[in-house]
Amino acid sequence: MTITLHHVPASPTMRALWLLGEIGLKAAIVLQSGTDPAAQGPRLVDDGAVFHEPGAMCEHLCEQYDPGLLWRWPGHADRAAWLEWLHFADTLTRSRTREHLDRVEAALEGRAYLLSAGFSAVDTGIGYALWRGRGDLARHPNLVGYVNRIEGRAAFRAACPAPDEHMPGFE
Repeated sequence: MTITLHHVPASPTMRALWLLGEIGLKAAIVLQSGTDPAAQGPRLVDDGAVFHEPGAMCEHLCEQYDPGLLWRWPGHADRAAWLEWLHFADTLTRSRTREHLDRVEAALEGRAYLLSAGFSAVDTGIGYALWRGRGDLARHPNLVGYVNRIEGRAAFRAACPAPDEHMPGFE
């Protein structure tokens, strides 16, 4: 097994980096600046398979390497919700409308994480998207608590960029 993550700090590939930590997988991490025109861009490479989309990276890592803690396999009661939230994270990363935030706020009512069975790979996607835009969450107390729980996870903290790293979108 050879996994390589070509990663730009604080970019959506942070979801895959965080998930690698949650699963406990070792991978080669190739840091990119995000401004290097010669780079092929952020991607996950696993024994020749190449993934550019963060949701696909997370789905692949879960299906191939997770022992059943972070993904919901076909037939699992949370499978449909897992797939929906996993890919909704891409929407939330691109477009943080009030309607999107309200949807996640409502889903977190009475829950620590998005799925009934607890923390999963979907929380790496939604958590990342909310962490990136934390400033606009004041009207959503469930989201604030959720991001605080996300930030408390060791694998999340390990995936966070160092204070001196270039973080796209934070200029």
